[in-house]
Amino acid sequence: MWSFSDRRLGRHLHFYVAIVLSLALLASGHRQKNLLAQICHSTVLFPFLYLNETIAEWSNLSEENRELSSLVARLLLENSSLKEAELENYRLRKLLNFVRTTRFRGVPAKIVGGSPHLNLKAVLVSVGRRDGIRRNMPVISSDGVVGKVFEVLENTAVVVLLTDPNCPLAVIDQKTRVLGIVRWRGHQGMVLDNVPYQESVSPGDTIISSGMGGVFPVGLNVGIITKVRSEKGEIFKKIELEPAVNFNCLEEVYILSPTKE
Repeated sequence: MWSFSDRRLGRHLHFYVAIVLSLALLASGHRQKNLLAQICHSTVLFPFLYLNETIAEWSNLSEENRELSSLVARLLLENSSLKEAELENYRLRKLLNFVRTTRFRGVPAKIVGGSPHLNLKAVLVSVGRRDGIRRNMPVISSDGVVGKVFEVLENTAVVVLLTDPNCPLAVIDQKTRVLGIVRWRGHQGMVLDNVPYQESVSPGDTIISSGMGGVFPVGLNVGIITKVRSEKGEIFKKIELEPAVNFNCLEEVYILSPTKE
């Protein structure tokens, strides 16, 4: 082990070496000074310069990554918006194609909120009196019957849905031509009433509007029969339907206004 005197000698030796190098640098010629400067640059300064350049490159890469991440986020948002617009266009085209085959003028409307009438299962739509909307006009989606106009304001209207028990609809079995009345009955959901015991209806039959009642035109899709029961002693069959419209996913509807012809 080194003694205390050895450590003092080591410190003095470093001091002496530094003095000798300084004197040598002062006494050397121009060429030797350049050589010594290059040696110092390559051995002492170069690592610090390299580290500084590396840090600068990392900083540039970090900034570039932030810009790329921002660009990716914008592109994802734009792509999502374009997909939503494409789906909306598809739904509206389906509605428009149906309207063109009927003697009705279809007024497109957006669902903008729930109904202020707490005793009704209804929605608020984005068109009203100024758009020619009147009470009891039929309302459809691309899938089928939604309901009818219950109340009209200047810029909006209240549409009562088929899910409201007070919105019955006269219908017909598309295959067997049996008539009946569709209504919503609590936890049972959509049911088909007034079908006599002896009439022929089966699960899978499509139920459409009959045109009777003066509100809905004939041929609108209402639902599909899912269950038929015939209980002894009953005059009418008990029939359950699956609605054609998903009332929990409504976004756009058409309000049908009769044309002059």
